[in-house]
Amino acid sequence: MADGIIWQDPEAKSVSATVKKLLTDPDARVKRAAAEGIEAAKREIFVPDVTVLLEDEDPRTRKTGLDVLKRMTKKDFGFDAGAWRRW
Repeated sequence: MADGIIWQDPEAKSVSATVKKLLTDPDARVKRAAAEGIEAAKREIFVPDVTVLLEDEDPRTRKTGLDVLKRMTKKDFGFDAGAWRRW
C-alpha cells in the first residue's frame, strides 16, 4: 500500500496511533525500540513522529532518534526537530 493512501485504511490508522504512543512512552527503552522498529520497517511516513525523540529528556533517546532519522533519510539536520519536521 502506498504511503499516500495509508490513512484511508483503518488498520493503518491504528498502527499510526500505536507508533505515536510507543514513541511517547514513559520508558526510554520503549521509545528507542519503537524508533528502531520504524527504521527496520523502512516507513518514512513516520519520520515526523520520530522527531519527538529529538526533544526527549534522555540523551541516549535523543541520540537514537537522530541516528534513526539520519539513516532513514540520508539527511542530517542535527537535533533541530523543526527542520526534520519541515523535511
